[in-house]
Amino acid sequence: MIVMDNIIICGLDPSQETGYAILETQPNLRVMDTGVIQAEKMACKGESLSKYGLLLQEVFGLYKPTFIVCEDLNYTRNLRTVKSLAKLQGIIEMEGWIYNDCPVSFFTATEARKKIGVKGSATKEEVAKYLKEYFKSDTDVDWKDTNITDALAIALAMWKTIVKETKEVSQ
Repeated sequence: MIVMDNIIICGLDPSQETGYAILETQPNLRVMDTGVIQAEKMACKGESLSKYGLLLQEVFGLYKPTFIVCEDLNYTRNLRTVKSLAKLQGIIEMEGWIYNDCPVSFFTATEARKKIGVKGSATKEEVAKYLKEYFKSDTDVDWKDTNITDALAIALAMWKTIVKETKEVSQ
């Protein structure tokens, strides 16, 4: 049997209001913290990207995640949105490596939903309801903030992926 040390997972839902969720795995899986990082403008100019990176550094420095996982863009018709989100993802990846020596994984929302056990086509509200039931004892989560619940779904998807891969290795 493989024994896993405490793992800290930081899930991120990048946008103008980037939701984050921090999961801790020992002694039991629990939500350590959730919140929102404000990107000043989706135009993502140099100075605002620098401030965004500093805010990420605060989160990464405080929790020192073992894994960082970020929601990947699934589909959009708006090229400006794609460019802005790509910049935010780039800052997340850079800060993950520089500040925490931690690679960043990516899941689309659909992939994350399937990994946590809901339909890939589930609405944000259905995902939030599932997560609220899953993390019954973690009452400090703002279940109405979809930036936070999306980040939490991404973090939980990473945890379920780690558990599945660990079971496969131990067999």
